[in-house]
Amino acid sequence: MARRYRAGRGFGVAACGAVMLLWLTGCGSGSGIGPGASHSPTGSGSASASGSQTSGSEPSWAAALGPGVTVVPPGTTPPGHESPGGVMQAVANEVDTGTPEQLCAYFPPSYQPQCRQAEAGQPGEGPNTMQHFALGYVAIDGGHALVGYTATSCLSSGRCYTNSDPAAIFDSGKPFATLWPEAIASENSSTYGYGLSPCVKVGSDWYLYPPSSS
Repeated sequence: MARRYRAGRGFGVAACGAVMLLWLTGCGSGSGIGPGASHSPTGSGSASASGSQTSGSEPSWAAALGPGVTVVPPGTTPPGHESPGGVMQAVANEVDTGTPEQLCAYFPPSYQPQCRQAEAGQPGEGPNTMQHFALGYVAIDGGHALVGYTATSCLSSGRCYTNSDPAAIFDSGKPFATLWPEAIASENSSTYGYGLSPCVKVGSDWYLYPPSSS
């Protein structure tokens, strides 16, 4: 079933990277991720995947991510702020019935006013579609996470991409510390295509990493 959503000039939907299609016009610079999360992954410490998919044996590429990185396999997870996968699942669910303003709730609290201001009164440009969304692998490094997914996503302009590999990009052999800034760069790029979705932990809750227009 296709998921449909409109896109305003501010944010629109697809989720960080490309499940959320972040149109950055009108958004201020800087990430403003708020207290409880740093700007760069620590590369140390084991993160809890509470609320995430049931863990299994790690894939062969997991070790390359670095020590202390938790890998959560593809599966189902309750939507919400309890886990990075849950945030992405919640966003995917909201695509059916939500508005861009409602989707602002999945960014860190300090960034939500900026998100809502950017979306207020913006006309729709959709519908865009996302078909067959499913969570892929999730890698968690302390208060940072990268979320993979599979889907076919299309803009109303006709541009589409499909990712059918839940391990895409993760299996490149790159460490988390390299994949993290690459995911941020992909999130802020004007190029439409698949990318891992970065998330951050603020307090006890997970959120989408906010975009930057800088």
